[in-house]
Amino acid sequence: MIAAVLFSAVLAAAPADIDAAIALANADEASLAGEKHVALVKAQEALLDKAFSRCVPSEPREPPPAFTVVLQLDAAGKPRQSWLKGDDVIARCVEKALAEQKVFIPPHAPFYTFFEVSFQP
Repeated sequence: MIAAVLFSAVLAAAPADIDAAIALANADEASLAGEKHVALVKAQEALLDKAFSRCVPSEPREPPPAFTVVLQLDAAGKPRQSWLKGDDVIARCVEKALAEQKVFIPPHAPFYTFFEVSFQP
């Protein structure tokens, strides 16, 4: 019963849309300094590398459109919810790949982080 109440409270606090999620991610990421910031950036780079190897063709015919993925992390760094801005098969694949992996141990939960991706020719 208590777990259900807590779970409901967390869901009620979740952003309603991608723009609200991006704002929370900007605030959370801006609150990081020093080693925590470096750890997040390194984790993001490693996660994107894995996601790209799985989702992006080695030689796409044209650059895929830009997109943004926001993840809500729990205290263990595991994504609990994701939001996607951009509707492309590659963007959806990357969102799924990112949402399946532990990111990093955040200083608080929920913690929001985002990935802005654009491809240049």
